[in-house]
Amino acid sequence: MRNGGPRRLVDKSWYYSVELAPGVVTNGQYHPDLPMVPRLLARQVVLTGADCLDLGSVEGLMPTLMVRGGANSVLATDFTGYCADKIAAVKRAYGVDFDFKSVGLMYDLYRKIGSGFDFINCSGLLYHTWSPLDVLAGVRPLLKRHGLMVVSTNVVLEAEWTAELNADGRLNQETNTFWYLSVPTLDYLLRYLRLRPVDAMVIPEADFQQPLRGVIPKQTGYLGVLCRAEDPTGAGEDWMSRSAAESWEYLHRTDWRRADRQPESTIRLKTAEVVEPLSLSTLRRTPTPAGPDDGHVLRLAARS
Repeated sequence: MRNGGPRRLVDKSWYYSVELAPGVVTNGQYHPDLPMVPRLLARQVVLTGADCLDLGSVEGLMPTLMVRGGANSVLATDFTGYCADKIAAVKRAYGVDFDFKSVGLMYDLYRKIGSGFDFINCSGLLYHTWSPLDVLAGVRPLLKRHGLMVVSTNVVLEAEWTAELNADGRLNQETNTFWYLSVPTLDYLLRYLRLRPVDAMVIPEADFQQPLRGVIPKQTGYLGVLCRAEDPTGAGEDWMSRSAAESWEYLHRTDWRRADRQPESTIRLKTAEVVEPLSLSTLRRTPTPAGPDDGHVLRLAARS
């Protein structure tokens, strides 16, 4: 703590709680008891030797864990480099190194990022965008064939094919929050983009304190889905298959040739893969409260 280095940083506004030195922990936005769904899902992935991409990295919690998990390379991203000083402090404190790229708005990422990845984390992002499907379409060509991707977002816990607009802050008072997809809708969009869910877990809003709760009593939650990239097979229900073959949006809002030219990934899971569609009745509920290394707190001893 020479010259008050960690102490000066610790007093800034942080998204995550991060232990910068023994006993010196930043004050993040989340209660320490709240589980971090993408962290729990990523823990099931064998990252040794993997090339990894993290979207919306803020201070770099997930990139740090990816490096510590044995990743070959890690690219962190965000709208701008507004957290550069915090990322630098985290790298020093944790003895890790990863690259960072400012990408602006999270659309057309395949035009902004030049390589392929075995593992991608796209979490806490879709509900902040005007077009969640467009964001996923822009990320999809960056995933190596048969690679793994975590997609986590706010959802309405309904079995209908819906996408709820956060008009008037009715679901969330945060002014950068737009869409809450229903569980079946998110499942369908992922499969439409050839991302097959292999595991998922949800935190119902009732299980945690939502400081920016909306004004209507809608059942909402935070859903994380671990997906594996699939090759083109023509499978799927009739409309999905025909749309993938004929829709101008499907054919031109992403780069399927690039996706299909990606090298094949050998990344694997520590657990068995589940292939059933996401269902409210079968979704695994995230245990609460979070364990010491299961939440939005990065501790010096953490390895995953």
